Amino acid sequence: MTTQPSFRTCTRTKHHRQIVNKKISPKILQVESLHIYPIMSTLFIMIKKKINNLEWLEFELLQDFAKIKHFVSLSTPPQQVILANQVHGNHVERIQKPPKNELVCDALSTNTKNLAIGVKHADCQAGILYDPLHHAAACVHCGWRGSVQNIFCKSIEHMRKHFHSSPSDLLFCVGPSLGPENAEFINYKSELPKKFWDYQIKPNYFDFWEITKSEALACGIDPNHIEIAKLDTYSGPFYSYRQDRSQKNRHITAITLL
Repeated sequence: MTTQPSFRTCTRTKHHRQIVNKKISPKILQVESLHIYPIMSTLFIMIKKKINNLEWLEFELLQDFAKIKHFVSLSTPPQQVILANQVHGNHVERIQKPPKNELVCDALSTNTKNLAIGVKHADCQAGILYDPLHHAAACVHCGWRGSVQNIFCKSIEHMRKHFHSSPSDLLFCVGPSLGPENAEFINYKSELPKKFWDYQIKPNYFDFWEITKSEALACGIDPNHIEIAKLDTYSGPFYSYRQDRSQKNRHITAITLL
C-alpha cells in the first residue's frame, strides 16, 4: 500500500521577513529566505542558495522531498539540463532518455531518474509539477500564449495519462515571473480570452499569477499544494525580456528525480 506523503505548513505571518545563515552542507555558503506570501491559508518561502559563484532559488513546498533536486537558476546552472526549443505552444514531451534530436515543445515530463529536465524563461512563468506518489515530474514554460492555451492544465492531464497522477496529489510550483504591475497588454481584447479580463488590476494590466492559480485549481490541484512566487522579474533582480529586450539572458527552472 502506498503511503500518503505529508506536506509541511509554514506558520509565519505574511509580514515576516527572515534571513537565515546556516550550514546546509560543506559547500553551501548562504541560505536566504527571499520572500514570504500567502497561498490560500498557507505561507511559503522561496529559498536562495549559493555555492561559490553559483546561485539559485528553491521552492519551500518541495524541501521535504529527498528524492528530487530542483532549482531556479540565478547564474550558470550547476548541471546539464535537457531543454527544448520553446515555441509558446502547449505541447508536452515525455523524456525517458537524453534526446538525440532537438525537442520542440514548451513542457517536458519524466519518471526517469537522474535526468534533469528544465525550461528557459525571462518574464514567462516556469512551473514544476511533481507527483510524490508515482515519482514523476514535469517542467512547464508558460507565457501569455501558454496561458491562453492552458498549458498547465494540458501538462496536468499529460501526467495523469502517462504516470497515472491524480491532480490532487500533484505539487505545483511557479517561480519568479512578470508581475501584474508590469504585465501590460494594450491589445488584450484581441490577444486574451474574455475569461481573463476579470484579472485586470487596472486598465490593460493583468494578474497572470492569479490566472495561473485559478487554472490550476480548476484542473484539480489542491490549494495547499500550490506555491506561486510573487516575485516580479521586471522590477526584481531577475532577467526580464520586457525590461532589457535581450534574447540571451534566461533563467532555467529544472528538476531531477533521484
